[in-house]
Amino acid sequence: MLNIDFIHLRASMDNQAQQPNREHHFYVSTAKFLFHHSQHGIVAVRDPIKLTDAERYGLSPILLYGLTAAGLPIRWLTFSTMKQRRSLRDVLLTAWKNAESLRGLPDILRVNRYLAQADPLLAADLAKIGVRLEVANAKDKTVPASDHGLARLKWVAVEE
Repeated sequence: MLNIDFIHLRASMDNQAQQPNREHHFYVSTAKFLFHHSQHGIVAVRDPIKLTDAERYGLSPILLYGLTAAGLPIRWLTFSTMKQRRSLRDVLLTAWKNAESLRGLPDILRVNRYLAQADPLLAADLAKIGVRLEVANAKDKTVPASDHGLARLKWVAVEE
């Protein structure tokens, strides 16, 4: 009887070990076609314009924050203005709490090197909640491929 229980336990542990890690990709981009205007709110332009030209018209760039589930068409987006940027932690925690399709915290959060450099304490903060931060190397196209999904929306163009 002991042998049968051991085999059952081992099979259960093997199944757990074979389950892939849940991975999310996180990115921040500047919208080229969307701006914020203090009087008119969100303003769309037909052609991308330079930031200096946008400022002359009272337009400020919009930052897009995106989180995707690796390998799945699940995408969560939010935005802020450049002047009122949101902390990366705030964006991530909001997404993991409110976006039902993401199903909570991942095992791994993959970001590009620029995001990792922008917030050196992010890895330690994520580790406290059980999420491992991985930085995609320059040849890894999985994170840029995730943010190119934004470009499918006709009013958004991703700036890398």
